[in-house]
Amino acid sequence: MIENTSAILLTQDKEIISLFTSATSELQTKLVEKPDFASFILEMQENDYELAICDCSRSLSECLKWVKVIKKIRPKVPLIVISSEIDKTSGGKLYEESIYHLCEKPIHKEYLKQILTASLTKSGRRNL
Repeated sequence: MIENTSAILLTQDKEIISLFTSATSELQTKLVEKPDFASFILEMQENDYELAICDCSRSLSECLKWVKVIKKIRPKVPLIVISSEIDKTSGGKLYEESIYHLCEKPIHKEYLKQILTASLTKSGRRNL
């Protein structure tokens, strides 16, 4: 049994919330959802999370700013970025900021579980 692992998700997308809630539940990982960047950052500053997930489907330029702030606050926490569509240049810029993985919608649950497991293993808090 895996205990005391948690992830934080920034999104307003109900489908993404449902998908991540289901996947993290199956992996016995607590998921905290935040609908806006301000509450997401405040939560990250106040609590330790093994994984951060950021839905950047609305604006990739804004997303790059968010990623820089997140990585400055918690540089060692794996960060998964979600996007509706992304070009190679934007994706490259995100990876330059040391994100763990970039997911393009739609995301399949089994694939998501593999990414979550790998990222939680990277954070060093999950034993397989």
